[in-house]
Amino acid sequence: RREELHNIRLEHLMDRKPNNIVRKATQEDAEYIVEVLAKKMLEREYERPELYNKEALLEITTLSIKQGCTIVIERDRELVGVVGGIVHQHPFNPSITVLSEAMWYVEEEHRSTRSVIKMLKTYIGLDVSDEKTFSLLPSSNISERNMNKLGFKKTEIGYLRR
Repeated sequence: RREELHNIRLEHLMDRKPNNIVRKATQEDAEYIVEVLAKKMLEREYERPELYNKEALLEITTLSIKQGCTIVIERDRELVGVVGGIVHQHPFNPSITVLSEAMWYVEEEHRSTRSVIKMLKTYIGLDVSDEKTFSLLPSSNISERNMNKLGFKKTEIGYLRR
């Protein structure tokens, strides 16, 4: 019991936002995820505001939530972070399932908290597929070394031409 209390205290000391809750998203979260977090992800991080399509994003988010593949950070009853993906068949071998990350965004003031790590580890730990893919923008401060620690290995570098 003492060790349990120590671990709880330690976690609160390590997290600058100790009231953050990491949990699976519910359907009630879908609209906020799309209208606020996914929109900010596309506009601010991805710098592609023209990709924001509320109906399409709501469809993707709803599917991800139904599959149990959307994890959120909640602070004072407001969502401040999300990571979500879709489980699908591998295009080259349909007997292999893949969880492909479709969105992830954390409000800037919450990015340096342990809640982000907990959210990512919860997402990565989902036992829903044979493989998982995860992408980072060039501006991301998450290093390849840290991704390796999470069990990922770099397999390709993507490029976009418009």
